[in-house]
Amino acid sequence: MKLNNIKSVNETKKGVSVHLGGDIEVDKVKAMVAKCGTGTCSCCGPEFVQALQGIDVDGKDGSVTMTIKGPVTKDVISEKLAICDCYNT
Repeated sequence: MKLNNIKSVNETKKGVSVHLGGDIEVDKVKAMVAKCGTGTCSCCGPEFVQALQGIDVDGKDGSVTMTIKGPVTKDVISEKLAICDCYNT
């Protein structure tokens, strides 16, 4: 099952901000970020992981924001999230 709770994806000065809402758990997002941020997933290749300068997760169940830091774009993050199945693993 893919992550389908994306409410918005916006570029910032330092990277991309992703707001998730609805049936979303902050601890599961943190686990997903830990897996994706180390490249131990099928959605984030080594070049993407090397470009990352960090991923912060903030919020509470039902309303979570991921801040992805580095030279990434809204389009790239949207593509990664479209194929990411790490939230449910």
